[in-house]
Amino acid sequence: MNNDLETIYGPPAPYSEHTCGDFVMYVQEEIFYTGSILYIAVHRPLLYRAKIALRYIVMPSYDASFPEVISPSDIVIEDTVYE
Repeated sequence: MNNDLETIYGPPAPYSEHTCGDFVMYVQEEIFYTGSILYIAVHRPLLYRAKIALRYIVMPSYDASFPEVISPSDIVIEDTVYE
């Protein structure tokens, strides 16, 4: 499966803050979602030669047909302790 993901999303990242299989909360268009990280890819040239340094490929918890591509800044880190 990783070979298929590498073909689609590019080479795997040698290191990252999160790992494959981690369950994360992330935000897109001001809406919060949760999901599991399937793959972590390094940059790949995009339009106008822009690059994204690191991308998380996440399978959302909601009923989604395709994984979503998430940047590290989209992942929400919750430090608040609730009593």
